[in-house]
Amino acid sequence: MLTCISVKASVSCPECSSQVPLNGLLPRLSCPTCQRVFAVEKERAWWEDVDEVDEFVGAACLAEPPREIELDWEVFRVAFLRRDLACPGCGAPIPATTLAAGIEARSCRCPSCQRPLEVRSQRSWQEELTYLRGVAGEAPVAVVEQRDGRALALLCPSCGGALAAIPGERTARCEYCETSSLTPDPQAARRQEWFGLVIDADEPTVERWRLRGLDEEERNKLAEDPSTPPRQLELLASFQWAEVLVAGNRSAPPDTLARLARSDERRARENVAGNPGAPPEALLALAGDEERNVREKLAARAALPAVALVRLARDEERAVRLAVAKREQLPDEVLRALATDSEREILRAVARRRALGAELLAMLAASEDSGTREIVARHKNTAPETLAKLAGDADASVRDRVARNPRTPGEALDRLARSDELAAESVRRNPSRPWWKKLFGR
Repeated sequence: MLTCISVKASVSCPECSSQVPLNGLLPRLSCPTCQRVFAVEKERAWWEDVDEVDEFVGAACLAEPPREIELDWEVFRVAFLRRDLACPGCGAPIPATTLAAGIEARSCRCPSCQRPLEVRSQRSWQEELTYLRGVAGEAPVAVVEQRDGRALALLCPSCGGALAAIPGERTARCEYCETSSLTPDPQAARRQEWFGLVIDADEPTVERWRLRGLDEEERNKLAEDPSTPPRQLELLASFQWAEVLVAGNRSAPPDTLARLARSDERRARENVAGNPGAPPEALLALAGDEERNVREKLAARAALPAVALVRLARDEERAVRLAVAKREQLPDEVLRALATDSEREILRAVARRRALGAELLAMLAASEDSGTREIVARHKNTAPETLAKLAGDADASVRDRVARNPRTPGEALDRLARSDELAAESVRRNPSRPWWKKLFGR
């Protein structure tokens, strides 16, 4: 989609408040009314907001029939219109193809009167607005530096360097930044009211513009609907207002979810954490998220890579580690990390796991929490040697659970029956005790 967006722009003079026309994107201007030379401050430089420029260029490209899309603030006025740039000499339209053909040479000529025009690059835009081929128009007018009503020098409107104007010549070239400028002429300033943006937008760009033009209800419906095509979801995710909804859509492409996992919007990252379609790289990134809620939601999801689980098992927040400990299935490396935790609720959650191995149970048996040791003492997988050590535990509840465990070695049970009056009854009821020892209370 090769086209031209004609732009008419002006900023208000900080001295007399009159509107000073802009022929291009220039940081320095001279007011034709009060002769004040001024730098265009950031709040007056409308082209600095690239996202807003993209929105208005898109609206102008899609407008049917073509109409001016206006941006009118107190300090500047801009109008975008989809039409061929008018020649500042004869007024004839200059096709976008002619402007595009002159990009490499940085100049072109009007097909009707052969008047030369510049086709300049705009790096601050072209890095983000990849569809922008160039900025076309007559060379900018040089700034006249004055003092006490007398003209002192011509200044380059792009860099502020002094221009050496040749008498009789209409243009002067800056030896510092090599920008060509026209010598001041009221008629030329009037003719330069419009300049052109050479646009070459591909289909995804046009579709993104179309999506941005939808009303809020339509956009939200598309963003959260699982039947929305992945390509549209990818485009919708480029808008900040749609990130949260796309991040929770299970049909969102993995690459899109990976990008949203690094979004500045916390709710978007939370939704990626709970999205079953999130790729491993997104989950690993979220495991180190700065927000506890994101990591906690991630720890509770159904499937997680082991690397992410290990990281979450060592998280500084207790709630995150507890969410990991309560998962139904955990690899041994994660359980080992949790088995050394300082929080008793986490240790107990690990110890209650039915499929826990003898090695991990032995680690938990060394815990300072008596409740954890009690759970280990009654666990069906606790090794006999671990139970033998727990038979001498300082806590009576732990010793009682050892006395009841069928895997407790006979020697440990004998010792408990002789030395622990409270545990003796549990020893007699232990199903592994021989009948004669039960009969004679030994």
